[in-house]
Amino acid sequence: MTVMSSSSFQCESSADLWDVRQRAFNVAHWRRQLSGELAGVSSRLDKLNGLDVHLWGAPEDVIARLGVWTQLSAEPELLGDVKQLAHLYADVSGEPKIGLKLALHTKRQCPKLHEDCLGLRMICTYAGPGTLWAKDHAVNRDQLGFRGDATIDEANSRILKPGASLNQASVGDVLILKGCAWPGNSGRGAIHVSPDVKPSDPPRLLLVIDAVAPAFAR
Repeated sequence: MTVMSSSSFQCESSADLWDVRQRAFNVAHWRRQLSGELAGVSSRLDKLNGLDVHLWGAPEDVIARLGVWTQLSAEPELLGDVKQLAHLYADVSGEPKIGLKLALHTKRQCPKLHEDCLGLRMICTYAGPGTLWAKDHAVNRDQLGFRGDATIDEANSRILKPGASLNQASVGDVLILKGCAWPGNSGRGAIHVSPDVKPSDPPRLLLVIDAVAPAFAR
């Protein structure tokens, strides 16, 4: 079943993610429940300490090189799921090359509400809080580039309309966010922000796939 709003949709099947290519949508939210060993990866993050995968290349090449990381080889269900999502992103986006990042994060990555200047970006959180995003009607886009002397919290409060709230992905959910560089989507990129991660919190295990070459990519 697919639940749609004016600019986003939720689905229960990966097959529905293709709809994000339609002009009407800039967010696809695939709700899924992790099972088996993959569901328990959050309790084994110590074994993934220092994990920081950055890959760039043709999809089949990136997927093949994932097995180089010993930490991932010790988590076969996680490795298999990452490979599956890389295949899925390549199919939905149609990009000839993909950038893949899988890493543990101990601090907030992007604290300000923003849109990305790229095509499609896939995000999946395997442990920790999920990415937050806003529906189009909930934001003041004219405030996106403005900060001045305002704090990040003040800037975010200007972007998010009074009374509006953010949506948040759960562990295991897959988001595809359409950026402003997608054909016909200028000025309509998905507005999103990283969740807060305090030093006392367990790290966040985050997968990001897009068509941008990561820094330090192999």
